[in-house]
Amino acid sequence: MLTPRFTCHQDDEFVYIDIKVSHIRFDAVGVQIVVENELFVFSLSPYYLRLRFPHALNDDEERSNAQYDSKEECIHVKIPKLNHGEFFPDLELSARLLARSGEAVGEAMDSKTLLQEIGVQPSEELMREAGKVIEETRSSNRPLIEEVGGGKSDLERAAAEGEEFNWEINQVIEEDTGVKVRYGFDNQYDSIIGVSLSNGNDINELDDPEHTAPNDRVKERLLKENFKFDPEYYAADYMTTKYSDEDEYSPVKDLLKWNNPLCHAESTGFTPEENEKMLDLPKKSYVITNPKPLYYSILSLLFAFAYEQLQTEGEFTTESAWSMGKLTPQISLLDQQIVLPDAKCNMIKAIIITGIRRALSYPLHRSFELAMKAWNDVALILARGQVTVIKALLKLRESFRFHDIYYVYNKILLDDLINWLIKDSRDNDFVLKSLGKELGKQLTSISKGEIVFEQLDEEGDVDTELNIQEIEAIAEEMYKNGHNEQNQ
Repeated sequence: MLTPRFTCHQDDEFVYIDIKVSHIRFDAVGVQIVVENELFVFSLSPYYLRLRFPHALNDDEERSNAQYDSKEECIHVKIPKLNHGEFFPDLELSARLLARSGEAVGEAMDSKTLLQEIGVQPSEELMREAGKVIEETRSSNRPLIEEVGGGKSDLERAAAEGEEFNWEINQVIEEDTGVKVRYGFDNQYDSIIGVSLSNGNDINELDDPEHTAPNDRVKERLLKENFKFDPEYYAADYMTTKYSDEDEYSPVKDLLKWNNPLCHAESTGFTPEENEKMLDLPKKSYVITNPKPLYYSILSLLFAFAYEQLQTEGEFTTESAWSMGKLTPQISLLDQQIVLPDAKCNMIKAIIITGIRRALSYPLHRSFELAMKAWNDVALILARGQVTVIKALLKLRESFRFHDIYYVYNKILLDDLINWLIKDSRDNDFVLKSLGKELGKQLTSISKGEIVFEQLDEEGDVDTELNIQEIEAIAEEMYKNGHNEQNQ
């Protein structure tokens, strides 16, 4: 649980608590507020706030009030005082209000917080000294001479310690260190994905999304793709597809026969439902200095969309948002850079290879042929222009919009990206069609030998490098040897 930022003020009759609940989907049903004498408790996943006031509050539901301000992302709570006109001191001291039952304010704070509370900029030496003083104060509460072997059983001692133990959680408000990195559409966002992790965001793969620099995102992505890739899984899918008889069930063979309607439909306009979805997009204008990463994001998103369409034969499931999120590096690892700055390669080819690597590591069906068909579908979608691209992205966006956790990716990327495509329609249509031609050209040069995975040893060091052509050759050899043994 996260401790939200908050402020308190008062008048003669009420205490007002303003609670910041940033970057979550507000749900009034999920809000819980408890008032009991001096204690105030607020809960809205992933936020939890427990405040202990100097005087009693009045648990009067008719006079109490809580309102959510969506623009400020803040819940304004109003609680009546038990005694009209009674002054509540030190409401500006957050650490005092956050202290646990029976805990002095100094015990509720670490040395750094104590120093900041009195307006001192702490040096390392001062921090160490303050920490020693606080630790000595805490330990001095224990008796100078402790009785040993007083006759009490272990069970009695445990029960006594349990009664004395402070079971209330220690609340710490996360400090803004000022070193957070930005991500999402045109690198305009921060502090959103970190909050979503507390709600169970399992699309994210970054260990620390709020503090991982762009170059480190690339490195972490490559490392985790290598770790996730299972050569036996890939070989099994490959052999099943290649050697299954016509009358045998072969999932990949059947999926390869499916054609995406968006690639061939004659319709050039939006449906009323699609127009309605576009009206729901945020009313924003954009000044983009470098649009290239946005077009690269469109490529990756369209690949994720096309691959999932193939896997589900056009019928998205409850798992589709997860699957498409995992296939898109700009979502799962916030990686818009794709390659390190010193890499010398064609950027579109690098995006193609990245998409294939992820398609062979995460989905249920892991097939090079399926990945290539998905990329060819992307080229066809781009060739049809901006309207078809927006149609595809709107469908993809819907899978995230309905999810209680994954919707954050609409907020940091998809809403703005679709909106930007709509606003700059004339230029984008030309660029998207040109991008489709370049993509088609690069697809002709992709070989299985270029899809390389590094196999790691137990210590995480590179043990061997294998491309999927070598994996297929090994699988073929094992199959032939086994087949020959059966015939002998």
